[in-house]
Amino acid sequence: MDEQYQDLSRVNADSPIEYIKASEMALELGVSIVTVYEILSEGSIPGAFQLKKYWRIPRAGLEAFIRQQQQKVFQKRAKNLQGAGGEK
Repeated sequence: MDEQYQDLSRVNADSPIEYIKASEMALELGVSIVTVYEILSEGSIPGAFQLKKYWRIPRAGLEAFIRQQQQKVFQKRAKNLQGAGGEK
C-alpha cells in the first residue's frame, strides 16, 4: 500500500468517513462522469466502493488521489526543466 494511502486504512470511530457521490467527484475534478467511472474502475481512489450501481468515494481518498496526481505533474515538470537546461 502506498504511503500516502496508509492513513486511510486506520478507521477512527470519533471521525466518521465522509463519502461523496461520483457526480460530486466529477464536479470537484472538473471532468465528465465517464472519466470518473474510469478512474473508479481502475481502483485509483482508495476506499471507494460500489453499492449496487452507485459509487461511494471517501473524501480522504479523493484528496489523496488529487495529491498523487499533483505530485506526478510536479515531477514531470521538474524533469522537463532539467532536460531543457533549467537546472542550475
